[in-house]
Amino acid sequence: MVLQRIANPRPSGHPSSILGVGVRIIIMKENTKRGLGVIACIVLIIGIFYLFSFLNYVFSGPLEKKTACFESFNPATNSTENVCLTVEVADTERRRATGLMFRKVLNDSEGMLFVFQENRNHNFWMKNTNFPLDILWFDEEMQIVSMEKNAQPCLTNNCTVILSEVNSVYALEVNAGFADRIGLEIGKKMSLK
Repeated sequence: MVLQRIANPRPSGHPSSILGVGVRIIIMKENTKRGLGVIACIVLIIGIFYLFSFLNYVFSGPLEKKTACFESFNPATNSTENVCLTVEVADTERRRATGLMFRKVLNDSEGMLFVFQENRNHNFWMKNTNFPLDILWFDEEMQIVSMEKNAQPCLTNNCTVILSEVNSVYALEVNAGFADRIGLEIGKKMSLK
């Protein structure tokens, strides 16, 4: 069908008619090869991307989970009780850089614990985070040394950097309002199981 559309309109016995059709067939074959080559390259690139994504998942695995607990005073019972969260541990550069970005929801009993290699000021930003957070920074003894309550999501490229007031080796991201709800303040300790 394609040959009929591009074939030379000269009579079929004419010598230039046969040569024209032959040249056009060769050109069509070359263009088809190029087109298939481009498609093969695109499929290969997509395949390599998915392979690296899969290998990254296999070798980095799911985030380790721990239980983080705080003592909280309950005025209803006039006693102190433990309030615990299940926290995902972000202990590599890549995991810390990703944090809670792109997550749709964070349950009230969940959080993310960032473990740093150095005791220094560690900054955060809320880029591509879909919900407000409380960010708590801790020293080596797991005492709160700095807090940022109700940090707001940032869905643009111009996000505010949130910096701890003092050096820390851990940070915990939880849903906004958690720190006030259980009465967290500077100096309160977190236990990790």
